[in-house]
Parts: sequence; structure tokens; C-alpha cells
Amino acid sequence: MRPIYLKLYETDEALVARAEVPGFTEKELSIVAEPRRPVIIGKRECQEKAKIEEKKESPRHTERMHIDKTVKFPVEIRPEGVEAILKNGILEITLPKAEVVTHGKQPLNRAGNGLCPSSSPPPESDNWEKRK
Repeated sequence: MRPIYLKLYETDEALVARAEVPGFTEKELSIVAEPRRPVIIGKRECQEKAKIEEKKESPRHTERMHIDKTVKFPVEIRPEGVEAILKNGILEITLPKAEVVTHGKQPLNRAGNGLCPSSSPPPESDNWEKRK
């Protein structure tokens, strides 16, 4: 397994990752996108026949190349909108950011003791006195 060099850029709408994957084709690469991390996987197998004139056998040399890269992102992405382009050994992945849901502030109700949402104080309980 060999390392993948990756650079990450951030725009307002997306994260862009550029990974060096020389020698791989589109069919040999796959991207698994999750909300906080993408995984780049590449598998390649190359066979070469060596010719030996003295023997009738021709030995084969098989080269297997495997890459695997996982990156944890600082923001969530939308996995369904991921796009990838492979050009000259550089894989460019555009990962659109998920919409950030901001929760509005809710004011506390200051009536009564401030802990109860209603304006009346909590009912007194006789069970407390009986437990003593």
C-alpha cells in the first residue's frame, strides 16, 4: 500500500480535495462518501510476461497496487452531491457542504421560579413531608 498525497481547499459552498493517484484509471478508483469523511480506494493489478527463450515456460510477474485514504473533515458534507474528476493522475473531488442548521435562541420564562414553562409555580407535594 502506498500513501496518497492530498490537499484540501475550502470554499463557501464546498470542500475540494486534490489527491495524487498516478497510474490509476477511473475504473480502478472508488470514493465512499460519508457525512464527515470520504474514503478513496484504488486497486490495480498489472501482469507482465517475461520471455525466456531457453525454456518453454514464460514466468509472469504480477504487481498489485493498493491505495486507501480516509480524511476527517471539519464540516459535514452532502454525500449525494459528491463529484470527482481524474485528470493526469490528479483526482479532484468536490464535496458540497451540508446546510448548517442553526437553532434560534429561546428566552427563558421568568415567571415563578424560572424553571417551569408555565406562569404558575410548581404544585406542592405532600409526599415530601411524608418521607421525612
